[in-house]
Amino acid sequence: MTTAELVRIQNLILQFLSVQRDFVREEKLRDVCKAAEFSVVGKSQEYALHRLLLPLVRAGMVEYGIIDHKHHWQLAKPQLFSRRFPDGRHWIGINLTEEQKRKIPFQFISSQQNGATEVHCNVVRWISPESCDMAGFPLVQNRPVANLLRIFPECSPEVFANYEAVVLPETAQIYSPGQSCPWRSVSEKAVREDGLYRQENQDYSPRWYFRNHRTYRLDNNNPDSPFWARAMHWIDHKRPIATFDSLRQQLHFHLAPPIMIGRLLLLNELFSDFQVNSLSYSGINQKIVYEIQRIFHNNIQEINHS
Repeated sequence: MTTAELVRIQNLILQFLSVQRDFVREEKLRDVCKAAEFSVVGKSQEYALHRLLLPLVRAGMVEYGIIDHKHHWQLAKPQLFSRRFPDGRHWIGINLTEEQKRKIPFQFISSQQNGATEVHCNVVRWISPESCDMAGFPLVQNRPVANLLRIFPECSPEVFANYEAVVLPETAQIYSPGQSCPWRSVSEKAVREDGLYRQENQDYSPRWYFRNHRTYRLDNNNPDSPFWARAMHWIDHKRPIATFDSLRQQLHFHLAPPIMIGRLLLLNELFSDFQVNSLSYSGINQKIVYEIQRIFHNNIQEINHS
C-alpha cells in the first residue's frame, strides 16, 4: 500500500467520523476501516483498525474512550495552531467545523506544504498578516515539548500494567520482534525471561509483562499499554528503540512509539514535516533527546558524525 492510498483510506475514516454525533463503537469502526481499505485497494488485511486508525489517534485527530467497559472512538475537538514566520503568521487547523472554516478570510487560505506526501482532509492551512489573531477560534497554546515530556515517568511495567500474582500459563508465547511471526512459543521447561507474553496463539488473548520475577497484566482499557509494553520488551532485550541523527535533528523510531509520546513529537514538527504515518520526527533538539533517553532508559542510539 502506498502512502497516497493510506491517506485516502484515512480520509474516508475521518469523513465518516466527522458526521457522527456520538462515540462510535469499536466493532462498528473496525468494519468502517475494513470497508474503507477495501474501497481503495480492493482488499482488507488484518488489524485494519489498528493499522489505519492509531496513527490518527497519535496525531490527535481521533480520540478514544471507555463507555460501559467497551471501547469507543470519535473525532477530536477542533484545534488551531499558530507560529510566526518572516512572511507572516502561519496557521494549521485540525478538525475545524464548516462554520469555523467559513470564517477564515479566503485570501489567506494557502495550499498544502510543497512536496507533502500526506494531505488529510481535516487539515486546513493558511497564512495571515501578523496582526490577525483569529479571535474566537480554538487556539492551542503549546508549551515547549521538552517541558511536557518531563511529566512522563521512566518506562516500567507499573506505567502500562497492573501487578498480578499469577504464574504465566505454560502455553504462553513471548513477543519476538523482527521475526516473520512476532510471537514464538516457549518450552514449558524453559526459564521465563523478562518480556511481553500473550496467552496461546490468539491475537486478542490476555497479555502480561514478566519482569524481575513479577507478573503484570496489561491494562486493556489503556490504548497506550501495548506500545509501552513493546518498548519495555525492546529495552529489556537491549534493542535500541530509536535512532537520533543530531546533524539532521531527526529521531526515527524502530517501533511505533506510545501514543502520547508520538503526539507530542508530532506537535513539535507541526509546521515543518507533519507526517502522520511516519515514525520519523524532525526538529528534535538536545533537550527533547535528553527526556526521550530518560523515559526509555538511554535506549536511543545516537549517530556520531565526527
